[in-house]
Amino acid sequence: MTRPELTFFCELDGPLLADVFDRPEVLPSLQALSAKVSLGIIDFSPERAALVQKLNQAGIPVTAWLLLPQKDGYWFNLENIDAAENRWREFLSWSALHRLDWAGVGLDIEPDIGMLRRFSIHPGRTAISLLIKVFLNRDWKQRQARYIKLANQICAAGYWLEAYQFPVILEERRGRSRLLLRLLGLVDLPVDREVLMLYSSFLPEAGAAVLASYLPDAGAVGIGVTGGGVIIEGTVPSTPLSWEAFERDLRMTAQCGKPAYIFSLEGCVWRGWLSRLVDFDWKQPADRLPVGHVKKVNRLRLLATGLLFTASHPLVLLIGLWALMNLMRRKKQGANRPG
Repeated sequence: MTRPELTFFCELDGPLLADVFDRPEVLPSLQALSAKVSLGIIDFSPERAALVQKLNQAGIPVTAWLLLPQKDGYWFNLENIDAAENRWREFLSWSALHRLDWAGVGLDIEPDIGMLRRFSIHPGRTAISLLIKVFLNRDWKQRQARYIKLANQICAAGYWLEAYQFPVILEERRGRSRLLLRLLGLVDLPVDREVLMLYSSFLPEAGAAVLASYLPDAGAVGIGVTGGGVIIEGTVPSTPLSWEAFERDLRMTAQCGKPAYIFSLEGCVWRGWLSRLVDFDWKQPADRLPVGHVKKVNRLRLLATGLLFTASHPLVLLIGLWALMNLMRRKKQGANRPG
């Protein structure tokens, strides 16, 4: 088992961003790990451009993790395609102005941050409004098409394109569904690499089993959270992983030969983990998980696929029920027929 391809997410602003990269151990550690940085483009400031130039000079590949102002939803979704298109144009101008070299572009596909805030305060009311939106939203196909056009523009400009997705996108595809797309505004994009966000810190009891279940199907996986990242007002942030849990997730990912995207760089730096990764023994096998736990997650995923298919294709369900009832009626008639 060898060290997987490592990418570190970094989602910081202002003085904290400078503090992380000014620490003497950070750049040498990233170089020793042959690691990339997916840098959150929160603004188009000269300071952020100077940091990218610094990483370029150090030979550390940098992916532009595009983010929106919080008033526009922060992450990319069907609700903010106008802001997404504008952000892309602004990014091109800023990159050209400062002559920045990018290893790729990353689009973070998640629901509107404002919706998450509303859900944390009024979950019932927000859930009802989302369900109503499924039936009233008539232009979601046009918005999806515009996002696909945007993805094609990014690739045509010569950039490697990544999408950071919720893992349930796989069940949506297998269920031939568009329910989550319409309900949460998720976007299914053609990209060079899809990274499934499998942060086991959000599910302390089942996180490892969820990671193990999705790993075989993933092109790359996001693991963590080690700390850092955006704080969503009104929600309770997850407790960062312990080193033991982080080590387990790293070994599981390496054992499957999948690229690992670690959230986040700042969390690893603040906790002294970045230097530990330089000397990490990748030859040690991952701890075995209880087989029953992973099977349970697999069954839940299969159930989710079925529910998404049923909700998206109610006519198929009705036809199936009609056929089943017709078959049972014929069997009953045959049993009652005199011999």
